[in-house]
Amino acid sequence: PNLKKLERTFVFQRGAAPALTVRDEIKLAAPESFETALVTWGEIKIIGPNIVEISDGGSTVRVTIDTEGKPFQLRSEQIDEDVQSKRKPFRLALALDGKISEAVVTMKIAPVK
Repeated sequence: PNLKKLERTFVFQRGAAPALTVRDEIKLAAPESFETALVTWGEIKIIGPNIVEISDGGSTVRVTIDTEGKPFQLRSEQIDEDVQSKRKPFRLALALDGKISEAVVTMKIAPVK
């Protein structure tokens, strides 16, 4: 009932510096906890406080996270569900610290060369 806006935007950039930017914007009537996530089949490696690398099949992408200064925590967990694959996917959770009334979380995903 407190949700006023929750919008996820995808921007694809082609060319010499390809990237996918995923932007989540949330506005709430009253402060609540907020968590967003990426789901992947690849191996997740946390490189720094706002940088994650995901590798699969010999390719790696770097995810750079921008929360506009809001502190956050990262955690990776395997999704234990029936899937039509021998491997199970992983969920990379990004949880903002404390309760928020509004936030913008941007994740830029680009290949590592």
